[in-house]
Amino acid sequence: MNTKTKTLLWLFDKCPPIFSVPGNHGFTGPYPPTGEQVLLQYHGYHKQLQQASHLQSSALDAARLVTKDLQDWWVNTGITLKSWQAIEQMILTDIEEYKLRKSKRNRTTDTETKKREEFLANTRQTFWIVQPEFEKRLAAKQQLEKQDQTDKEDWLYLEGVRGVTRTATLGPRDQKLAKRQKRKFLDQQAAQERKAKDCLCSATAAHSADAVEESHDPESEDSTEIPMHTVSVSLPKVSKKMESVPMEACFIADKYAISNRAVTELAAAFRKDGGKNLEEYNLSVNTTGRRRQSARLEKAADITKWQLGDITSKMYALHWDGKLIKSLMHVGKDMERVAVILTGTDGQEVLLSIVGMEGRSTAENEAAKIIQVLNDHPLDTSRIGALVFDTTAVNSGVWSGVVVRLETEFGRSLLQLACRHHIHELIGGASCSIVYGPTTGPNEQLFKRLVNNWSELNHNNYTLVEVTAPQRELTGYIHNTITFLQTWIENSTKETLRHDYLELAELTLLFLGGTVPAGRRSITIKAPGAFHHARWISKTLYTFKVALFRCQLGDVYAPEELEDITSLAVFLAIFYTKAWLTCTSAADAPSNDLALMKNLLKAEASISKDPMKWPAKFLSFVVPARQKLQNHLWYLSERLVSLALFSDRTSSDKQTMRKAMLRYHDATDSPQTRKQEMPASHQLGSKALKDFIGHDSWSMFELLGIDSSFVKLPVAQWTTSDNYRHGKKVVANLPVVNDAAERALGLATDLNTNKAPKSEEQLQALYRVVKGVREKLHGLATSTEVVTKKSLASISYSWD
Repeated sequence: MNTKTKTLLWLFDKCPPIFSVPGNHGFTGPYPPTGEQVLLQYHGYHKQLQQASHLQSSALDAARLVTKDLQDWWVNTGITLKSWQAIEQMILTDIEEYKLRKSKRNRTTDTETKKREEFLANTRQTFWIVQPEFEKRLAAKQQLEKQDQTDKEDWLYLEGVRGVTRTATLGPRDQKLAKRQKRKFLDQQAAQERKAKDCLCSATAAHSADAVEESHDPESEDSTEIPMHTVSVSLPKVSKKMESVPMEACFIADKYAISNRAVTELAAAFRKDGGKNLEEYNLSVNTTGRRRQSARLEKAADITKWQLGDITSKMYALHWDGKLIKSLMHVGKDMERVAVILTGTDGQEVLLSIVGMEGRSTAENEAAKIIQVLNDHPLDTSRIGALVFDTTAVNSGVWSGVVVRLETEFGRSLLQLACRHHIHELIGGASCSIVYGPTTGPNEQLFKRLVNNWSELNHNNYTLVEVTAPQRELTGYIHNTITFLQTWIENSTKETLRHDYLELAELTLLFLGGTVPAGRRSITIKAPGAFHHARWISKTLYTFKVALFRCQLGDVYAPEELEDITSLAVFLAIFYTKAWLTCTSAADAPSNDLALMKNLLKAEASISKDPMKWPAKFLSFVVPARQKLQNHLWYLSERLVSLALFSDRTSSDKQTMRKAMLRYHDATDSPQTRKQEMPASHQLGSKALKDFIGHDSWSMFELLGIDSSFVKLPVAQWTTSDNYRHGKKVVANLPVVNDAAERALGLATDLNTNKAPKSEEQLQALYRVVKGVREKLHGLATSTEVVTKKSLASISYSWD
């Protein structure tokens, strides 16, 4: 492949559009447009739309403009073409293929080289939009002895313009046809202008204006015309009707997935109840749909622009997560959607996209989609300093995971913030699988028995943990856990006091025999909720409920099942609950993981020495939990262990950590040349945080934009240092859980109804608007109920 051809592969979107004269954007020349011309035309429109709106333009809008240009060129031939929807999809498919090939332009493997050459070869051929059935009919007629002269000319023309070497041009018959069609179009345009000038009443004017718009339900894709190009005419001044549906009502309708018909009926009912004349309003299902579409696009752009501009921190954290959701485009099929989120260390959160994945969800495809989403927004990717992700093989693969691919794309190593919720799900799940077995379906059948018998239980008659005389060693663990839970509940605020987290803390406290702090409501055991595997915390809640009512469930569970579940409840209570409730703190993450590892190792050694001091099967819970944690010591790596310098719980370790940091202060490597590596897992029971410090420990400051000069000061002076206080604030807001991406996927699932728009552009706008409205309501709420008179009176739907 020569240099010019190779360079062309990734310069399509950098070249100027092939049109240069304003108002003359169509394809010209004697031959049909090639794939290369279509790509250039697409990127030309894309840039022009972006410059006109000062926002990121839609790929769909640019594709529709190119579709119209293709139809305008081919219509002169009289050849039957594919539908505009099919042509549009062909363009979008080629654009996706171009982006994929461009992202892999530096690869030199035989497979990739072959794909690249095939793609370039296709761009040099005619962009073929002829209807296949039309070609088949022409081919069949060529076998006949007598055939129509027009059919013969059409067949010869198609054969002459197919491929790279094109020899056929329009014949005299087609040129005459093109002139007639042009005259017909000009006559129709003149007639429309005369008709518009003769229009005297507002009703006729409004009807004429609506007639050139798309006439189908805006949430349907069954129109037969491209819903973009209309004839521009001069209308006389007429009285304008008022909008029947306020913009705020459009957002509320989106939030609750209300149909256009229902919104129209509600708007009419409210207007009539207010004594208004409905004749003064634009009131129809189609008008409501168009109103919602325009409001959605306008506000979605405002929200993204405002949120990106509102991030004042020097560093972004990039989150992503994927989920299979029912496809709105293809009935009966599922589509993998990947939520891509940016968060700043100032606490700001921006939803970039919940993008759909075509085909298999591999690390290669997922990374390409994430990069595409980033390129579609005006972002400075050099400010991305951290990656937040679930620790699946697709994401964290050492050689070709999504994390590695993103770091390669950015040209530097970043903070790898593995989701601590996901890590602790793996730790707890390893122990729970000993009792509940491997996952074989969406629901846990063992818990279904409790649900079916819940109404028959006496909810005031529960049984606490029982510690036998030989098990006195448990008493210390139980006392420490009760003290922690009482403090946690007392200090919890509206932001940290999630319903399920509070229930976990209360059930653990109740099972261990503790009491709630003074001033807090008494503990009430709630009825069991969802018991599917996707909701991990439900597994721990069910375990405690079965253990508490074990004396009443003798007819529901076998004795050995109750014994195993009770032992598991003891393990979760003294080792797991505290770890889960504190896992969201970045500064405490290194010390929490090391403390949990030491406790598990200590318990493992004690059980091996004298099993009678512990409940039955306890070793089978401790060992798999310890092994899982040992494989996920991300926050004890050299790069992340220095987060503990900003913890209020490690004051005794800060002096020794400081001395260790200063020993490696002269390291010359930068994050660009070094990878974040997992720590050595041997002799963890005797190690302190200082033992994990290394050359890479200074990288954290650079990646988070923190001035590290305070480390040279004595620890006693850190609190007076502006750099330390700034770093403490940054680390306090550093996301170490992937809840932002999981919430976005939950939003996509909630809105995945038959009322949702089928257009991908409208769907992305829907996600942003609904997320924005939810955040505003939650920000104004003073209790768990977000929809109150005060919040509704205070809310503003303006993002500027």
